Amino acid sequence: MNPEPVMPEEEVVDLAPQLAGIEARPLAQRAEAFSALHEQLRIELEDADTDLAGRA
Repeated sequence: MNPEPVMPEEEVVDLAPQLAGIEARPLAQRAEAFSALHEQLRIELEDADTDLAGRA
């Protein structure tokens, strides 16, 4: 019987400080900051998917 593959532990990302900093900005700057954070997270998630697909 084959053992189950061991998946790497998920990295915990604490976004609270970054989000608090964004919320403290004037409204016009918030949109740009949230957009940049969204892009950063999208890239990280795509990289994580690529890493896992490469291991399969």
